[in-house]
Amino acid sequence: MAGMIRRARAADTSSDDPLTPEAHHEHHDHPRQQHRPRPDPGPARRVAGADAMGLAFAASRTLHVLAVLGAVALMFQPRANAFFS
Repeated sequence: MAGMIRRARAADTSSDDPLTPEAHHEHHDHPRQQHRPRPDPGPARRVAGADAMGLAFAASRTLHVLAVLGAVALMFQPRANAFFS
């Protein structure tokens, strides 16, 4: 179905079709620009721009992940099996 739509759009070259790029850019009255994604600011700038609540949330999530990884490592110890039997 999508292929049929693409072929139909390619066959129709009229400029009054609102789906053509030419009509779209005539409507907006601006030159065609390249839209590039912004570069990632990096972790140092993100931390520098964070507020107190954001830093507290990040710290709590970090501690939680470390606690879960520690629990996963400790649950395979023989002492853990002896504790629950």
